[in-house]
Amino acid sequence: MAYRAFDSQSDSFTFNQALLNLGYQPTKGFGAFVTVLAGNDAQGVNGSYGDGGGKFALGQAFVQYANGPITVIAGRFWTLAGLEVVDSALDANASRSLLFQLAEPFAHTGIRASYKIGDRVTTYLGVSNSATGGRATDDNKQKTLEFGASYAPSSSTTLALYEYYGFEGAGPSVRTNYLDAIAIFQLSEPLSLSFNADWYRASGNGADIYAAGIGTWLGYQFAPQWKATLRGEYLSTKNVVACPKSSDKCDLEEATVTVDYQAYKRKSGLSAFDILAEFRYDVSGNRVFPDPNLNGPGSADNQADVAVKVIYKF
Repeated sequence: MAYRAFDSQSDSFTFNQALLNLGYQPTKGFGAFVTVLAGNDAQGVNGSYGDGGGKFALGQAFVQYANGPITVIAGRFWTLAGLEVVDSALDANASRSLLFQLAEPFAHTGIRASYKIGDRVTTYLGVSNSATGGRATDDNKQKTLEFGASYAPSSSTTLALYEYYGFEGAGPSVRTNYLDAIAIFQLSEPLSLSFNADWYRASGNGADIYAAGIGTWLGYQFAPQWKATLRGEYLSTKNVVACPKSSDKCDLEEATVTVDYQAYKRKSGLSAFDILAEFRYDVSGNRVFPDPNLNGPGSADNQADVAVKVIYKF
């Protein structure tokens, strides 16, 4: 499957990930946190280190210092941008969005400071090697600046805005800019609505790249063990996907419906064993997807798939 994060294979059983989080994060003083992955998803994480072939990856590894409202971390850590994350157990859908793959940074190596203003606002400021592709190493002297804030006016609403601005490449540098906005609304006890908008631009030194789009997630818990999530996206790109030679601009759209059966819950009420069944349909105004019916070179303006994912959390 084209333009997918982690779930690019079709017609096969796939061991996506075994993810282990180890950490000591006190509210005051020093701590540390490590995330280790095994499985096919580790290849995507290793790609940011310049090695995409390994089945084991070190996703995060940072030290932390906290004192009151201030927390500082240094090392390797996930990005703040995006509604979806690498950890499959925390995502509502079985597959990741187009935004996650094409319009958002991935991970960062550097320093991040957060400051809580009361119980509702948290601000962020950081400096890292690179945002593009989540690269662990830097290819120039310039750094990427990270800043943003999240605001929770109530227990049912969360708003966030994050910006990553930096330079990539040796010599005349390429200016990169990632802007990410998130809005989450718990409309009622069973019904939630979320939005994620992204704008990415890389320009200079002959580069002219952008990706801008929005995704919407509608979730409904229609029974204690059953939840359905509908995701829809629109993404406009330039020099990002493999467009026909006559055009460097291509739009992508996708619709996904996922049913999550929480087969087992602990006494705490948290789900421990989930089975997700999903149907996804991607479409474009251009022939940018591979055509499975052609043995030779060929392309299609859509791709569709059905997936089942099983998750166990302990």
